[in-house]
Amino acid sequence: MYFPDSYFEDEVREGFYVNGMMKRAWAEQMEVLCEVDRVCRKHGIKWFADCGTLLGAVRHGGYIPWDDDLDICMLRDDYVKFLRVTSELPEGYMVLTVDNTPDYDEMLARVVNSNKISEDAQWLTNHHQFPFPAGIDVFPLDYLLPDKEEESERGHLISVVSAVSNRVNDDNQNTEEMQKLVEDVESMCAVKFDRSRSLRWQLKQLLDKLFMLYTPGISDIETEPREVVLMTYWITDGNHKYKKEYFEHTIQLPFESITVNAPAMYDSVLRIEYGDYMKCVPGGGVHDYPFYKKLEEKLIEAADIYPYIYEFSAKDLEKKCNRGRKAVAHLDDFLKLAINAQETVAELLAEDELDKVCDTIRSYLNTAAIIANIAVAAYGTESDAVRLLCEYVQSMQLMAVSVQEENEEKVQDSYSRTDEILAELSDTVSALKKVREIVFITYNAKMWRYYDSIWSSFIKDPDTSVTVIPIPYYHRAMTGDFLKECYDMDGYPEYVTLTRPEDYNIAAHHPDMIFIQDPYDNVNYTTSIHPDFYSDNLKPMTDELIYVQSFETDDIEPDNQKAMFSAEYFVKAPAIVNADRVIVPSDKMRDTYIRILTEYAGEETGKIWEKKIESRKEWRPQAQASSEIIPVSWEKIILRGDGSRKKVMLYRISTSPVAEFGMKAVNKIKSALGVFYDRREDIALVFMPEACLWDVLGDFEETYAGFKELVEEYKNAGWGIYAEDKDINSVLPVCDAYYGDSGSLVQKFRRAGKPVMIEDINI
Repeated sequence: MYFPDSYFEDEVREGFYVNGMMKRAWAEQMEVLCEVDRVCRKHGIKWFADCGTLLGAVRHGGYIPWDDDLDICMLRDDYVKFLRVTSELPEGYMVLTVDNTPDYDEMLARVVNSNKISEDAQWLTNHHQFPFPAGIDVFPLDYLLPDKEEESERGHLISVVSAVSNRVNDDNQNTEEMQKLVEDVESMCAVKFDRSRSLRWQLKQLLDKLFMLYTPGISDIETEPREVVLMTYWITDGNHKYKKEYFEHTIQLPFESITVNAPAMYDSVLRIEYGDYMKCVPGGGVHDYPFYKKLEEKLIEAADIYPYIYEFSAKDLEKKCNRGRKAVAHLDDFLKLAINAQETVAELLAEDELDKVCDTIRSYLNTAAIIANIAVAAYGTESDAVRLLCEYVQSMQLMAVSVQEENEEKVQDSYSRTDEILAELSDTVSALKKVREIVFITYNAKMWRYYDSIWSSFIKDPDTSVTVIPIPYYHRAMTGDFLKECYDMDGYPEYVTLTRPEDYNIAAHHPDMIFIQDPYDNVNYTTSIHPDFYSDNLKPMTDELIYVQSFETDDIEPDNQKAMFSAEYFVKAPAIVNADRVIVPSDKMRDTYIRILTEYAGEETGKIWEKKIESRKEWRPQAQASSEIIPVSWEKIILRGDGSRKKVMLYRISTSPVAEFGMKAVNKIKSALGVFYDRREDIALVFMPEACLWDVLGDFEETYAGFKELVEEYKNAGWGIYAEDKDINSVLPVCDAYYGDSGSLVQKFRRAGKPVMIEDINI
């Protein structure tokens, strides 16, 4: 499966920071899913995205940003068929169930691509540089009998067996209490357990058989079940019960760079699982996050060097940096020496100490050559400073020759010329000392807006020299090696002058301030800027190193553990420690930094962080301007005759309500279109059915005919716009509000601050 290198870069999704290692985990999970899908397609086995994966597909068009796993489900009969053909999965894959794995007691199957951590170069190349096992959970959907009494009896058995299985373990299974409980189960279920083996495992196997007791095609049942459940949730919480018909029809929903199977009536499924599923609960979830955390801890313990963990202490904050000096400071020092040299030469000439005059001149010529090299590196060969230093050298050389020739007239001319040069050099140095040098280092044009207001505050000052340097960055292997260089000077605002790194010698210039945007130096999982520009290398080259957080997350509350864990990755980073100042985009984010850093480095460091970390309102990034481009074919609907623009409404139709409610949904849509028709002078309508809707409607003849007729009438009338999924990128910038069914576009409109109204089929 192909993923562009950029997929594995850190990213803020819907206000949540997702690091590159999580992206690698996602990619590997999708690889496993595609292999499962391949086997299922071959054998006619239906599967559906489930739980957070289904929610992510519908609400986000991919993973929920704060989710780390991938879940699917199958009706129990398909689940059984799948477990019979798992040998067709790739070599090395494992399928864990209560039947085949003694220490595995989950009531679902887990498909994994490995059972070990691997740093083998070939493995990493083949598995998106993810060193840990990755997999997916496969939940069986079990059938409920319509006969409530019979189902109640099964439910009682399941409750008893489940309770005993959760209490017994290898340490206590031979106690009198546990033996009595197990004997009761044996009596109730007419089974006999092997006391020499794990009773817990055998009880879980029995529980699995009770779950599948009424599976059509496997069990001998007279009445066809009409409902299915995720049994582990059903027996404990009485929820996750669905109509069987919800899983009769399958649609394809976009999910990251692939598509996933989903029940056509996913809206009802999600409402049963989550209620108002369009309401985001960042950080929600019930298991350890991320799933590879403990595996990473093992890898760290075993590794000699693990480059992705940055450790520091209060003592590191106290270390003094040996800062370099500006080129003009060297020039100033030389100027003072040269002026003194003039006085010395004058005294020696007066005393007729000609040999000493020549020695003095030679020593200052050597110093001038050194300073000239510094000036060339900082200001270039064409600068006044370099020109004057060269003239100084020539004048002093001429003076030395004239002294040796005892030509007093030429000596005096050279001496006078040297005075003139030093006076001009003094003016040049004075002018250079007034100039404040500011450098902005950037590596991605998309991040420029976090600099723009800061850059603007300096560029207006005539005594400030501002240099913007785009630098290369690299995608990297799990081993830390650089894989591919990315360097692009395109995409920056036209009003910003860019300077290539090779054209500006930072060490020689020693700018007053250097602004940086990468916090990680060499500790980012998946990318690295060029090492020359790591914060610890830049710090000695400037009077003030300033890190600017160049991304925005939602406000992070202390009790949001996933968001806090994610924030630690970019907060406990080298540039935060090395920088003299840290600029963050909000007061809330400042509080998050201080909280995390103080907890890590100690309470005594609190005042250091409070002083170092700032959120300056005048330096905060400006909101991104809308890049509305109205397609030419839409202009006649959106623009009035006088050129003024109507309000544009997106009307999005999803598959689920049409599949579930049939003609009732079609009539609701027809009624809504009538309302928009009456408002057509004020509102331009963009009518956009979900792409997969047409595929599933093929199974519903009457609904298909009714919806097709409605769409054709709308298109032929010409008063509104008809859009397809391929037009999605044009929709958000142009449309002012959203009306219609739940889906991933709802999230995009809400994040953009645009009004959203969800259609209710029953109103």
